Amino acid sequence: MTNDIIFNHNFCESKLQNNEGPELWNSYTSLVISAFPFLIGFPKSSMFYNIACMLSINGFASFYYHYYLNWYGKQGDEITMILSNYYGIWGLLRMYYFYDKKPINWYNGWNSAFMVFFLVINTVSKYDQLFPNIFLFYLGITIYLIYKVSIKYNYAYKRYLLTSAIGGACWVISEVYCTETTKYGHVVWHFMFPLGFYQLIMKFDQHYTDMKYAVL
Repeated sequence: MTNDIIFNHNFCESKLQNNEGPELWNSYTSLVISAFPFLIGFPKSSMFYNIACMLSINGFASFYYHYYLNWYGKQGDEITMILSNYYGIWGLLRMYYFYDKKPINWYNGWNSAFMVFFLVINTVSKYDQLFPNIFLFYLGITIYLIYKVSIKYNYAYKRYLLTSAIGGACWVISEVYCTETTKYGHVVWHFMFPLGFYQLIMKFDQHYTDMKYAVL
């Protein structure tokens, strides 16, 4: 795949610019995503640490995507999102089943298979518009596991998901009802969607580390 591939994707900001980049607001606010792990901290467990690494890359990839609106930017942005979700599911499975390796390996095998399927689909330009739908499905599995783990261990989780949900809703509004005002919904998405989930990741990582030390 090259930048010469037939590919068109415009978010609200560039739609209001006759489908021309760069999307300056979207570009520069993307960088805050890379800053979250450095401002909030890096997880101790390997699975959750990998999510922090993906976010650190994602902010710069998203900047590139919004600035140039090209194929390389799309892949960098979306692949890091897919892999973040993959590592999140793996970490949640390890928390829920803890040292029971059989169900962890079984379910994470399906997680791995779906991740590969998603990555392959994402490299085909004609399926570009499917990314939000497939990602929402994949994210739904993560949210379900967050709920299951939180109920099992009595963790607080709703306020963090609410933060991310507000960010997600703002992005949807900006794309469905694109105006000079709603275009900033994508900016809100860059701040609130990753922030809620990352705060939750750090909480879960602390609990998981405490669980591991408790059995040593």
